Amino acid sequence: MEKRTKGLIGAGIATLAAGLFGYWKYKNMSPEEKAKLKAKARKAGDTIKETYEDVEGQVSDRLTQLKGALERETNKAKNSAQRTAAYTEDIIEAEVEKVS
Repeated sequence: MEKRTKGLIGAGIATLAAGLFGYWKYKNMSPEEKAKLKAKARKAGDTIKETYEDVEGQVSDRLTQLKGALERETNKAKNSAQRTAAYTEDIIEAEVEKVS
């Protein structure tokens, strides 16, 4: 337990140090460098958004396909069950007539 706590504390301190360094570095950037960084971050955000939208569209299309396939298979199973029930009724009626 003690090792885990030390590891978490160390990770927290490292994260804090990285954050402080990043803040100091940003504060000391020229306006042009800040604009470049913001443009780069905006481009990365746009790329992530486009990728998300593409994946979302693909998942939606696949889900629609799967729903259609499930509906077709369900209908096939229902029809098969109805045919089997009708066939079984015909056999029972025929056997009843033989006995009667």
